[in-house]
Amino acid sequence: MLCVFLPILIEWWELVSEVDRVSYVILVPVLAAILAWRSPRASLPIETRGETHPNADWVVIGLLCLSTCLLTLGSVAAIFTFSFAAFPVAIAAWVASLGRAQWVRYAPSLILLQLMTPPPLPLFDWVVPTLVKASGASAVMLLWPLDSNASWIGSELTYQDWTLVVAEACSGSGALLVYWVLAVFLGALFRLSARSVVFFLALAVPFTLLVNGVRIALTAIILDIWGVPAVTGAGHEILGQVIVILGAGVFAWLIDRKLGRSQRVVEAERESIKGGVA
Repeated sequence: MLCVFLPILIEWWELVSEVDRVSYVILVPVLAAILAWRSPRASLPIETRGETHPNADWVVIGLLCLSTCLLTLGSVAAIFTFSFAAFPVAIAAWVASLGRAQWVRYAPSLILLQLMTPPPLPLFDWVVPTLVKASGASAVMLLWPLDSNASWIGSELTYQDWTLVVAEACSGSGALLVYWVLAVFLGALFRLSARSVVFFLALAVPFTLLVNGVRIALTAIILDIWGVPAVTGAGHEILGQVIVILGAGVFAWLIDRKLGRSQRVVEAERESIKGGVA
């Protein structure tokens, strides 16, 4: 399988290592491997483990057909996203061929592995202007206590006596995808319900706009205090990375709080049931 997809994997690596907006996908195989390592053994009868389910062959055939269709479509239409999407689907087909127990055990990691397919770059071009505009509005709101005349027009932030031009690369689209991957990973790791995972996927959108607004606002404040050299070059890149990482930590903390709340609810229900039985 690796021999078949080796040229596509090489092209994938060249793309994600050069384009910052999709570089997050490099972590996806690592996170999927962690999920696979942490996955408990499937709770199936011992005598059925390793055996194939009557519908298993159809699952394998269906996944292989899907992988073939994606690879063909990507080759004919010259769309790399479709071509590469065939790889994680083929991995899922291979795992399904190992038996029902392995399919059940590694299902969460296989779902996460699908996210190693980078989204089409034209999609970024369509979404970025909206994200830039919303991030700018968030930055103005955060800066209002310091400068009530702060404003956002187009892609320019006016703060104090400075005009800060926000590039499309700072739209927060990359951070949003990072938080989506984090939500799926932690949701699978902590066995959150599908509804909870969907909730955090939706929450990631306004959360990203807030984090990106903080990033833009801090850049404006640093520019006003220390001048242009402090917000150009390495300083600008370091600030952006630090804000995204801290944002990921806060996002993970929110998921942890949700997990703790859910566990307390379950324990309370168990206690009430025990009290009723007693």
